Amino acid sequence: MKKLIRVIIWAIAAVFIYKASIWAFDEFRSSRRNSGQQEIADIDKECLMDADTGQCLCHHRGTGEFLRLPYDECKARAMGTY
Repeated sequence: MKKLIRVIIWAIAAVFIYKASIWAFDEFRSSRRNSGQQEIADIDKECLMDADTGQCLCHHRGTGEFLRLPYDECKARAMGTY
């Protein structure tokens, strides 16, 4: 009986350590991803909307890099109402 309790405690500890390491790795990746971003001027953002699918894509005019903007902002920029 004691051996079973020890096994259960070790299993719970292993799951806790696994979850904590996954969380720490995700935090590390997101902090590195956001650290290099610079503010992009509004004039450099160009958005296009596909009339058939309703999909909206924005990219930087100079570099061609795709930007992650909220859908409403992307749509407004594509329609010229932003």
